Parts: sequence; structure tokens; C-alpha cells
Amino acid sequence: MEKYCPKCNKIVPVDHSHSRKTINCRKPYPAHMLKVNRIKLANNPLCEDCEEQGITRPASEVHHIVKPNGNPELMYSLNNLKSLCKSCHSKRTQRGE
Repeated sequence: MEKYCPKCNKIVPVDHSHSRKTINCRKPYPAHMLKVNRIKLANNPLCEDCEEQGITRPASEVHHIVKPNGNPELMYSLNNLKSLCKSCHSKRTQRGE
């Protein structure tokens, strides 16, 4: 689903938001990336980082193992994605992964 964002003056995904710290918008994923994310989470519904520690926690986000930098093969490859919980994904993002 999509909505209109008056700050961006364009149609954006429903989960689109603006940070309090900046007026810039969070970049919305293209629809085909959202589809790949849904497939990854359906195939791997548990957080892969938590599982390595013997913890069972549902995954809610998808992380690129190797940053795609515009490379479609890396961007959309299920082998380049990890299913993670929000906490683990935040930790990896803070480390610059």
C-alpha cells in the first residue's frame, strides 16, 4: 500500500517515515525488493544471528550480507540476505555492516 507524503510531495510506501533528527525521508524500497524481503522472511522466519547463539526469535527485517551498491545481483539475491530481528539488524547497522 502507498500513501501521499506532503514533505516529499510524492506517493510513498505506507511504512515511509521522517526522522525527528532530519527532514530527509527514509528511502523507500522498490516494490521488487519488498517482494524479495517477504520471500526471505517466509523461507527463514527466525533471526539467523539469534539462532547462532541458541536463541529462538522471530525475524522481522532483512539484511544484506554484502552491500549491493547498485549491483542487482547482490541486491536481489536471497543468498546475500539474512533474516534478522530488529535488535540484531540495528546492531549490524551500527557496526557499519
